[in-house]
Amino acid sequence: MERWDLGNPLEIDGKKLFEVVTRTGGTGIDIFNVHLVYLEENNFIEAWQGTLFERSAALPEEYYKKIGSYQVDHESSQLYAWETAHQLNEDGITPKGEVRTTTTIYFFDGKKFRHQPLF
Repeated sequence: MERWDLGNPLEIDGKKLFEVVTRTGGTGIDIFNVHLVYLEENNFIEAWQGTLFERSAALPEEYYKKIGSYQVDHESSQLYAWETAHQLNEDGITPKGEVRTTTTIYFFDGKKFRHQPLF
């Protein structure tokens, strides 16, 4: 576990959601994920998980980076998550090729954030 924020919960539909950041990886890969969890009957339940940072520098021809974040709209109980991804040059730092950003909208069903198709 990289970071645990108990001091500033998000409140959605009567549930207090806490942000937990985890880190994983290995040789040539580094990943930070964010988890929104709530407490129910003395157990933490994961309501959503997304990528904050992911970088692969394991094979030069497959170097890439992803950066993501999220925001909760309290008026609609929707979660907006976005992620920007691109390949990297062989230096493992400089962007190469097309940079793509995707946004996904989720709605809270009382237990989990579920993907909400736009159309």
